[in-house]
Amino acid sequence: MSASKNNQNLNQLASGNDSIMVGILFNDGVIIAITMTSHLIFYLDDRIYCCGRSTGYDHDSLVEVATELEEISSHTVGYKGALVAQALELLTKKYENLQDCELLLAGEDVCGLHLFTVTSDGYTGACFAALGPGADVANDYLANNWKKDMSLQEAESLVRRTIAKSRGYKAKVDLCIVFKSH
Repeated sequence: MSASKNNQNLNQLASGNDSIMVGILFNDGVIIAITMTSHLIFYLDDRIYCCGRSTGYDHDSLVEVATELEEISSHTVGYKGALVAQALELLTKKYENLQDCELLLAGEDVCGLHLFTVTSDGYTGACFAALGPGADVANDYLANNWKKDMSLQEAESLVRRTIAKSRGYKAKVDLCIVFKSH
């Protein structure tokens, strides 16, 4: 095998280990999605989820945040579920001094539906967002195709197309949908 062909194959393998995370708000809820290579969708509390790396600091920190939210719920009389803002506060404290941070936080609480990016630069609320390799392409695609009153089918299709566009191929995707409470 030639050296250039070998390098091309190594580059393809290396890029296959990079996950992109995509989230969008739609008419009846919020969707977050990842390519299933090196990231997971973590359950933090009832109706609150976060995309992060499946190993190392992210894994340990997200499990700790879920445990802390559970601890809050067990000691609160009349508890009706954690607020997304509580999860966001715990995450920003855990990641405040970390240089390499990319998380996508989504959920619903008594204040409504939420989608946040948490990065080394802080956090941002959004209607749509993409993080990870290819995020620039994904965010441009979302900016041109997202609309406020999307149906579930439109939103899921947009998430899948966005990931495929950013990766340059169709990848296995893990989705989490949080529907608006009625």
